[in-house]
This record gives sequence, structure tokens and C-alpha cells, in this order.
Amino acid sequence: MKHSGVLAILCLFFFPSHVQPQQPTDWADSILQQIEENAVFQAGRNQALIHRLSDSASLHPRNTRLQTYVLYAKIANSYPQGKSDTLLNREIRKAIAILPDKAVFEKALLHLSLAMNHAASSWYTQAFHESLAALELFHRNQNPHFESKTRLLLGNICIYIHAYTMAGQYLSQSLQQVAPKSFDYYQTVITLSKNEFYANRIDTAIKLLLPVVQELESKRDSGLLTISYLNLSAFYFKNADIDSSGTYLQKALKLSGKLDNNRIKFILYQNLGAFYIFQGETRKAFHPVFQAKGIATQDNNIEQLSYSLYNLGLLYQQTGQTDSALSYMMQYIDLSNEIARHSGAIDAYQAYVSVLLENSENKLTIAQQDIQLKNRRLSLLALFTALLVIAAALVFTLFWHKKRQQSLLKDMEKKELENKLEHEQHLKQMQTKRHKENLEAKAREIAAYSLLVSSKNQILQQIADIAKRIPGSLPESSEIQGIIKNNINTDKDWEDFMIHFQKIHPGFFRRLKAKRTAGELTENELRLCAYFRIGMSTKQIAQVLNVSPESVRMHRYRLKKKLMLAEEDSLDDFIRNV
Repeated sequence: MKHSGVLAILCLFFFPSHVQPQQPTDWADSILQQIEENAVFQAGRNQALIHRLSDSASLHPRNTRLQTYVLYAKIANSYPQGKSDTLLNREIRKAIAILPDKAVFEKALLHLSLAMNHAASSWYTQAFHESLAALELFHRNQNPHFESKTRLLLGNICIYIHAYTMAGQYLSQSLQQVAPKSFDYYQTVITLSKNEFYANRIDTAIKLLLPVVQELESKRDSGLLTISYLNLSAFYFKNADIDSSGTYLQKALKLSGKLDNNRIKFILYQNLGAFYIFQGETRKAFHPVFQAKGIATQDNNIEQLSYSLYNLGLLYQQTGQTDSALSYMMQYIDLSNEIARHSGAIDAYQAYVSVLLENSENKLTIAQQDIQLKNRRLSLLALFTALLVIAAALVFTLFWHKKRQQSLLKDMEKKELENKLEHEQHLKQMQTKRHKENLEAKAREIAAYSLLVSSKNQILQQIADIAKRIPGSLPESSEIQGIIKNNINTDKDWEDFMIHFQKIHPGFFRRLKAKRTAGELTENELRLCAYFRIGMSTKQIAQVLNVSPESVRMHRYRLKKKLMLAEEDSLDDFIRNV
């Protein structure tokens, strides 16, 4: 399919402009399909196609289908890049308002365009609402092709809001409506595997994606294949199969030169850098992490930029360049605080609940209006007949419809109650996830703060070493030594550290003291346990406490004896389980 798409594009460039089908919409259908397929991987190719659509629409101003195609093509080209064109929203809504009621397909396509634009802006409430409107209209228009596209978008939205069960339902329905082995088929299966991965069903995700990869390799489709390689690398990494993860990551890297999608390239370089960091190959990690940072800066994506800054801080820390590590960590903390203060992201659960309830209420209203319409028709029929038999039949029919209405309302109320219970369960899951994310964020703050203290002590120690070479008779020498002594490893640093530590690990010291020990733990031993609990290395602890690494290892040995641990027992595992 990819080669035929390229051939069609070449024909457009080499044939004269007047050689077009007599029906402009027939020609536009094929162009629109090319734009949709190119948008994910070669968006730059679509500019010429969109211009040709616009020119054709200008030649046929009364053709509402062409006017709609132009708006949809612009959104379909930017959405896979993670970009939105909010200026088009007003134009799309205006077009919906002036379209006649019989233009069902055109209205559906415009609602789908709004949904894609909102989803790219992370406005999932509006995206979900517009997607449902589009789905209803496409179903009324009996258009399974665009029904499947709409359900694919709904599945992606549900993944973003962590509603994985509902995402699976929409994606499975979409898969039933697409042609086997088509571009849309592979896209849907890839998204299904992603949903299984986020639902923590890793083995199922791998089983879904492996056959797709084999088929795409035979087709030599570099675009979908790159995304599949990236996803498989993440799946195997989560499954602790590091070798397979690295293999697929390298395969994705080899194909990346053919892609024109900064969003996919950022994920590729970010994952590659994180993989090298995990493997301890810090020198190799610098290049992809800096490339990811460059893409995030170019696209002005502060969320992506924060990830790159954090990885750079870790890299410089591992290579012993504490000044650079401290600088990037401080930039990361500042950017994280800015994201927290100015975040425009909506509450995903509220989006999900409000749209689903609104949809249920709409269906209830439609059912009531339908029953009322039938009752009116029966009333009109009664006015035109005087026969007792017809009157008796009318009474019976009204009674039957009333019972049916009551039964329908009861069923809908029951379904609405079940939806509310399901929504409450989703809310609890979301709250638990957010609590975990908050703890992880605070843990990163403690690590960054400890690095700051470590860097400060290291610098002060260097100054102290220099000061020792100043003649002791000079008054400045004593003054410098006193300042350094008062600022290295101060109690104020420990108190600030304890404030953050207690928020993340409440009750840690109480549980530790309750453990069986050979004697009461000292203040210094408790401090060591706290540093071990957050995962600090021996070198970092030595810098914070202004002692040698050998001294830290000796304290570690004595602490293990005091906690009455066997020689083969792990002190780190013991403290992590407190």
C-alpha cells in the first residue's frame, strides 16, 4: 500500500492539472487517503496535496464535500505530529452550523476533525464529546470506514484517561470494521497492543504485536515498522528482557532517518538515552538525550523538555560532573514547578464521566421523544376513526407502549447506575495512581536536594583544602576555616532533608526502631538508614556527611551488625522493606 501511495503522488506531480476525474469528490477521496497515510510518517509530502485539495475546492465553491475535505485534511496532517491548529476550530464550527441537515457525512467529518484537534491539545472532554457526535452521524450515514477511524480515536482517548477496558472495547469494534492487512488494520492492532501494555498485560501486548512486525517487515513499511519496533522495545524492557529490548530499539534507530515526525523521533531518542543509562553506558547516552532535548526545544514542548533535563542530570551525575548535574537538575525542578503551576491538562476522570453521562442523558431524551412521537401518531389515528374496534385497539396500543416505555426507562436507569459505579471505581484507581506519581515526584526532589547538598559540601571541602595551604598565622585562615566548619553538613541541611523525607516515608523511623536490634540506634545511624532508603550511593553519602567512602562502608558494616543481620543478608533490602 505504501508503494501505491507513492506512485499516486508522483502521478499528481507529473500529469497536467487539467487531467482530473470529472467528479471532483472521487479524485479527492484518493487524495484524502494518501494524506491520512502520509501524515504519520511523511507529513511534509502532504503540503502539496492539501494545496491541490484547496484549489479544487475553490473551483467548486458549492461542493460542500470538498470544502469539508480541506478542513479535515489539515487536521489529519497535524494530529499524528501531536500538534493542534486551534485557529481552525471556529471555522469548523461555522461550517457545521451552515451545513444543511441532509449533509450527514460532512457534519460527521467536521465533528471528527474537532475531536482530533481537541485530543492533540489534551482537551479530552471536548474530544470525547465530538467523537461521540461523529460516531453517531457516521453510523446514520452507514459509513463503516470512518466509523472505524472514530472508534480508533475514542480508543486512544480512553488510553490517555486510563480507561483501558473501554479503550479495548472501542478498538476491538474498530478492528472488525477495517480491511485485513490494511494501513488502518495495522494502526488499530498497534494501538490495541499499547492498551494491553498500559493495562499491565505485557505478554498479551507482545503476542499481539509480533505478527504485525513480521508482516510489516515483509512489506518493508518503514513508518509503521518503526513505531512497532519502539513499542516492542518498551514491552520487552518492562518484561525485563533487556537484550530483546535493545535489539528492537536499534532496529527502530536504523529506520528513523526516513521519518518526518518529531514526536516519534523524540520518543526514540529519549528511550535510547534511557536504555543506555540503564545499561551504565553513560557516554553513549549523551548523544540521543541531547537530540531529544533539541527536538523538545524546537517544538517548544516543555513536558518533553523536562524529561530530557532530568536524564541529563542523571548522566552528568554518573560521570562525576557534579556542577553540570546540579545545573540540569535545578532546571528540571524549575520546569516541573512551572508545569504544575500552569498546566492546562484537564481531569481525565471528570472528562470521561461527564461525557458518558451526557451521552446517556441524550439517549434517554431521544427514546422519550421517539415514544412521544409514536403516541401522537396513535392519537391522530384515533381522531379519524369512530369504530369501537379501532378505539379498543388504540387503547391497547397506548397501554402497551406505556409499559414498554416504563421498562425502557428502568433498563436505562439501571445501566446509568452501573456506569456511575464503574466511574467511581475508575476514580479510586486514578487517585491511587496520582498518589503514586506524587510520591515519585517527591522522591526525585529529595534526590535533587541531596545532590545539591553533596555538591555544596564538595565545593566547601575544596576551599578548605586550599585554605590549609594559607599560613596559619594569618587571621583570614582561621576565619575561612570557621566558616567552612559551620556550613559543611549543617543541622539545618539535615532538618530540611527530614521534612521532605517524612512526607514520602511517614513512620519509617518508628518502624525501624521497632525492629529487633543489638542496641539503640544513634542519630547518625538513623541518618544513614534514611540515605540508604532513598537509594543514595556510598560516594554521595560520603560527600553529604563530609567523610571518606571507607568510613561510610565501616558505618554500614557496624549498622548491619547492630540490626542483627546475617552476613548473607542485604542491608539495602532490609531497609527498603521497613
